[in-house]
Amino acid sequence: MSPARTGLAAASGEGPFGRSPEPRGLRRVLITGAASGFGLELAKRFVARGDSVIATDLHDSANEDVVKLGDACTYRELDVTSDADREAAAAAIGAVDVLVFNAGIAVGGAIENVTMDTWHRALDINLLGAVCGCRAFVPLLEPGAKIVMTSSIASLIPRGARAGKDQLLRADFMLGGL
Repeated sequence: MSPARTGLAAASGEGPFGRSPEPRGLRRVLITGAASGFGLELAKRFVARGDSVIATDLHDSANEDVVKLGDACTYRELDVTSDADREAAAAAIGAVDVLVFNAGIAVGGAIENVTMDTWHRALDINLLGAVCGCRAFVPLLEPGAKIVMTSSIASLIPRGARAGKDQLLRADFMLGGL
């Protein structure tokens, strides 16, 4: 990077890669699936940064963990599969700086034992919940806003299964496969 560029970046308030540094605080953050797990942890981190969080989940009222986040966090019931819930939330919330689509469920078991209704429910929540959420909430985004979509069931995999996966990776590595 040339000295002139360094000076320009410093004078303009840009970060080292020519982008404005991520603002700390004062953002409005909407998180789906925020009552527990990863969504709750994200809410805690955003609140700690000074952001205003709208925590959403299926429950009709905030649980104790969400309430502990204080005034920087408001709770709203939101079923990500419900058009009416999404429309009502979009109308009530207003402008948003960060959208986090975190709501999701895990489906598991032998293929012959998991019903198609269960698979459809998982797709409705995990995939279409985010797609329809984008359709409802993207019009609310402020310029420069961010959209984050999460997806993981790693925390739900039994420890024994993870140990087996770890052994397989170790064997692959030793045989030169990785």
